[in-house]
Amino acid sequence: EKALELDPKNSHAHGSLGVILVRKGKTDEALTQLQIAVKLNPNYTEGHANLGMVLMKTGRLDEATDHFEMASELDVEDPEGHFNLGNVLLARGMLEEAMACFKKSVELDPQFVDGRIILGNLMAAQGLFEPAVMHLEEALAAGPGNLRAVNDLAWLLAVCRDDNIRDGARAIQLIEPACRDTGYRIPILLATAAAAYAETGKFSDAVASANKALSLVKPEDT
Repeated sequence: EKALELDPKNSHAHGSLGVILVRKGKTDEALTQLQIAVKLNPNYTEGHANLGMVLMKTGRLDEATDHFEMASELDVEDPEGHFNLGNVLLARGMLEEAMACFKKSVELDPQFVDGRIILGNLMAAQGLFEPAVMHLEEALAAGPGNLRAVNDLAWLLAVCRDDNIRDGARAIQLIEPACRDTGYRIPILLATAAAAYAETGKFSDAVASANKALSLVKPEDT
């Protein structure tokens, strides 16, 4: 705020204040500051990206798309920019366009874990199981401690309808350490473990894991 007092036309100061206001839950005020920031400096990549985030959060998807597109055009080599654009396009039901953005994000950064995960899940949903597993394996290799990568790969291996892909034993190898390392306190991991146990015929373990998952789910989560 002091920077704005000294220079009210400082786009980065407005952008930074906008981010601070978002963190404080002051969404309307944050929008105002971020809009001022990109008006003062139309080439402010981070400002467009942050404004897109806030607009998306408030359900203004068309406007968010415009700013994410601007951010990705201003920095075409930034995988995060393409990823953000893909997310808002996906939220608008534009699957093909979203997929192209996610693919671009991992082309730019093959180690981009979030991009790999979402590509893997989207491909699995379309029945493209081999490339789905490939992307999830790549996500796990790039982020060995990423619980979402572990869980999503284990789940696909446990329940995939393609016999050539389904591998309950591997799913157990993946999910058991994740459950153990998190103190058996994360329901989604326990539910995946239950599916993996059931696939390998360990039905008592499957029931125990499923019951534990249910016991941890809060009423508002159901």
